[in-house]
Amino acid sequence: MSNIHCVRCWFLVAAVSGFFLLWSGCVPDEKDDRELEAIMLHSAPVTEVVFSPDGMILASASEDDTVRLLDVTDLHTNFDPGSTSTFIPHELPSSPFIGHGAGVHSLAFSPLGDQIAAGCTDFALGEIVKVWDVETAERLAVLTGHSCPVLSVDYDPLAQVLAVGGGHLLEAGEVTVGDWSGTTPPVELGNAMGPVTDVAFSPDGSLLATAWGDGVVRVWNVSDWTPAYDLTVDDHIPHAVAFSPDGARLVSAGDDSGPGFNGHGGVIRIWDAIDGELLSSMDLGATPIHTISYSPEGSLIAAGGDAKQIIVVDAWNSEVQFTLKGHTGPVNSLDFSSNGQLLVSGSDDNFIRFWYMGDLVGENCDDGIDNDGDGWTDADDPNCSPGDRETGFGDSECNDNIDNDDDGFTDSADPDCADGFDDNESGDSADAGPDSGDGGWKGAGA
Repeated sequence: MSNIHCVRCWFLVAAVSGFFLLWSGCVPDEKDDRELEAIMLHSAPVTEVVFSPDGMILASASEDDTVRLLDVTDLHTNFDPGSTSTFIPHELPSSPFIGHGAGVHSLAFSPLGDQIAAGCTDFALGEIVKVWDVETAERLAVLTGHSCPVLSVDYDPLAQVLAVGGGHLLEAGEVTVGDWSGTTPPVELGNAMGPVTDVAFSPDGSLLATAWGDGVVRVWNVSDWTPAYDLTVDDHIPHAVAFSPDGARLVSAGDDSGPGFNGHGGVIRIWDAIDGELLSSMDLGATPIHTISYSPEGSLIAAGGDAKQIIVVDAWNSEVQFTLKGHTGPVNSLDFSSNGQLLVSGSDDNFIRFWYMGDLVGENCDDGIDNDGDGWTDADDPNCSPGDRETGFGDSECNDNIDNDDDGFTDSADPDCADGFDDNESGDSADAGPDSGDGGWKGAGA
């Protein structure tokens, strides 16, 4: 870390279980313009970072065996990257939660944000997943129907089921689903070699996607836990999965080096979440991708991994927009805040970094930005009404049986739509401009 210098100072912060050192503002010599803060909450690699559903609390997990909760309200109210104000993080009174005796790898907030579940990173006796009350620090449940390491956990949107994934490289992977309270026996899904590195529920809770070390993304019907479909590409090892906010697409990320030979070939693939059709692929360099996150309106995908940087991709055209540099170790976890203003990252370098994304996702329909990639901005965008966010794709407009752009066509019959979900039903490069009264086509359409 020879390129690191400390521009502020060390803070000794009292925590519930004792004291820890907080290093705030120690950043690379050439700080990225989008970086708001770099903080050190942990004494070991940061394995997971996740915002609460309202975006005002950040939870972080580490190999130092703690889960820490940080109030980030100040960053939302003072997120101007050009500001010279200092953000002093405020740890919640209930923090930290002490983990499993061997590190914590995975975290998930309940949909209401009142509970948090954490999974172990290494072999531990009995207590595999712990569930805490965020406000009181009361331990609500201990789940034992799995084995360490637990590499991923996720609540379903109704907070009735907790999915747990894990396992070792040379052993059969495990996915366990069950009542978070532990009152009902868990159900085990699948039986394949290699670890289950990520699990993710669809926004409506109907599907569960799981990334397996044998090279398969297995998707399950939550209603009866039957297989929905499998996603495979030769030599692709998925490390992370995420659904788009509208549930129409499923993204997998990892590397294309083949089973047992991880180490190069970072690739993102976007699939149709309804039928599993491969829609696009993006080669993001020579090193594996370990984590991905969708922005809340679905316009951006952030990816991080062994390259020690964060790549931000336009979800509409699958093109790289820019790269965020600052971490000096592999990036293990990424998450967008619920309002899209912030992106947080956690790394092997022990740092948590906050990045400004607000100018990209747009706050509302008065920002002068084409946030949803349909060629329209603000009042001219058919997706906008006063005060609304410009989030066209999130409304699944090419599959909602509504004439969203007032051209007389809906869904697959609309010339602005392709393949059901590919485009917003509000114009494309070949058919741009307001409806000119030409029989349903917009602008230059003849």
